[in-house]
Amino acid sequence: MAEPIVSVALEPRDGTFLKDGRGWFTSESNRAGTLVWPFGTTVRGAVRAALGHAVEADRRSSLGQKDWLPLNEDVEVSAVLPLARRVGDEGSWACTSRLWPAPLDTTLLDGQANVVGLEPVAAPASILSLDDADESAAIAAMLHPRHAAGLAKPLPMPRFWSDASFIAWLCGKAPERHAIEHTPQPGVRTQTHVCINRETGTADEGKLFSGGVVEPHTRGSDGNLLQWSFAAVSHTLGGLRAGRLDGRVVRLGADGRTAVCQLLPESLFAIPADLEQAFTAGSRGMRLVLVGPASFDSGWRPASLAVRNGRFIGRFAGLDDVVVHGACVGRPEHVSGWDVANGSPKSTRRLAPAGSVYFLSKRSGEPFSAADARAVWLASVGEPIHRPDRLGAVVPGIWNPSNDLLHHHGELSS
Repeated sequence: MAEPIVSVALEPRDGTFLKDGRGWFTSESNRAGTLVWPFGTTVRGAVRAALGHAVEADRRSSLGQKDWLPLNEDVEVSAVLPLARRVGDEGSWACTSRLWPAPLDTTLLDGQANVVGLEPVAAPASILSLDDADESAAIAAMLHPRHAAGLAKPLPMPRFWSDASFIAWLCGKAPERHAIEHTPQPGVRTQTHVCINRETGTADEGKLFSGGVVEPHTRGSDGNLLQWSFAAVSHTLGGLRAGRLDGRVVRLGADGRTAVCQLLPESLFAIPADLEQAFTAGSRGMRLVLVGPASFDSGWRPASLAVRNGRFIGRFAGLDDVVVHGACVGRPEHVSGWDVANGSPKSTRRLAPAGSVYFLSKRSGEPFSAADARAVWLASVGEPIHRPDRLGAVVPGIWNPSNDLLHHHGELSS
């Protein structure tokens, strides 16, 4: 791609409180939880504010409300990816600093040395649709992901994987369980607030409030202190815009904590050579992994996929005429925001969570090529009411199902 996919990172200088789209219901518990990682809309708001302040500096005057609203309206942040490096490391962020959401088509099992994958298999005949709608019937007829490792105790799955483990999985290799379990994770602590009585200057008894805070530094399994940063996946922040963000201080999260913008090398989030090489030989199918929560008009899937002959067929992540044979989609996440123009909250949207996986094939039966993988890499897939607010980016992975399995789900050329 000619323009950089990820051009800027926000490095938090303090713990950050990140709210989702649900209401504030803390009057009984006096406690508010935090998201472990920010939505793209949160980072987009900080980036837009930074660009607006840059315009104010150029004009040497403040912008009015009417000037702010249309400013950088096309700025889009489809996902926010983690970067982690040892404190004291000099220079730019490296590819080894990248972390990715754990794919939902994987599991960790007691007694298994490697990650166990969930492979789509034919659905049992006993599975029935909830109603007579075409979509319900198509969902019931989809292949159902299962693992073939036998009975074993499932183990907790870390939220993020290292770059080496994630890319290995996309290439069709099973990472070691030990490597997954020792991947550094963001740290969250509880911060307590008190209410000060104006007359006495002391804390009011019984008026304590606590909230979660995402720490900018954590300790890795090797004992090293790690620094975390929020990398914005964007196709609209290249060139002059990114240059104006470098070194600028922004406010991030519900508490308005400070973060510093830093330019990233264009190659940092380029498609890995190993993944391109894996697709060079051709892949019968493709697994698409969401690396950020996605806003789909149809809930768990893009609206561009329509039910035809009992299957979901259409366009997905820029790929035309594909068939979705199966999916691993987690519970929905919720996002909202504040409408500055109307002075009111935005409608709450339900998002397909990061890590969700979709199993595709071409209806023509042709394999996916390296060119297809390059076109899909970090492609934006969200469908918004307002285009810049769309969320969701995907990466491709190898999936080589048998011909019998695909034909069991229907003739691809029909």
